[in-house]
Amino acid sequence: MKTDVNKKGYCLLIGLNQVNPDYYEGWNGKLSCCEKDVEGFSTILTKEGYLNIDTLLTMNATRENVSNSLQHAADIIDSG
Repeated sequence: MKTDVNKKGYCLLIGLNQVNPDYYEGWNGKLSCCEKDVEGFSTILTKEGYLNIDTLLTMNATRENVSNSLQHAADIIDSG
């Protein structure tokens, strides 16, 4: 049985201030403010009534954690 979720749904916010430069043809992979953007969006979404917000920041935004978060969303939400 699926968990009752907020009418607004489920949010996965990912903020990366660094990516692996090996995949970007010489660019050093450094970004700025992406983690801060996630904080801002999370605040906005909370004010809009979203209760199910999952955030992954640079060090925790691994392929495995993103996949697990998406699977969690699929497990708890209903279609529509």
